[in-house]
Amino acid sequence: CNPDCRYYHDEAILARAEKGIDYVERVQHENGLFDFVTCNFFSAPDTAFCILAWIPHLKYLMGKKELTAGENRLKERMAGVCWRAASTPPTTAGPLPLCLPAAAGCLTSRI
Repeated sequence: CNPDCRYYHDEAILARAEKGIDYVERVQHENGLFDFVTCNFFSAPDTAFCILAWIPHLKYLMGKKELTAGENRLKERMAGVCWRAASTPPTTAGPLPLCLPAAAGCLTSRI
């Protein structure tokens, strides 16, 4: 986001970010939830912790007027993960943490 940074539009950084998203998409359950590694399976609170870390980055990408193709891919994939997490029915996971509906609101107002 800073043209003066040596990593600005660096393809290696983009590739690493996409590998990270590959992993997140692989471990996210079909219902949108995540597990804590060895316990808390299908955990709405742990899902909220995961998604909460992404919201500032996603909001930045959503607010940027011009995106490179790579930035657009990141935005779309991150939004998909957040949307799946925020769309989890409360009866499946217990009460949803407040940041998940907030994430859905952020996504619907900007995409």
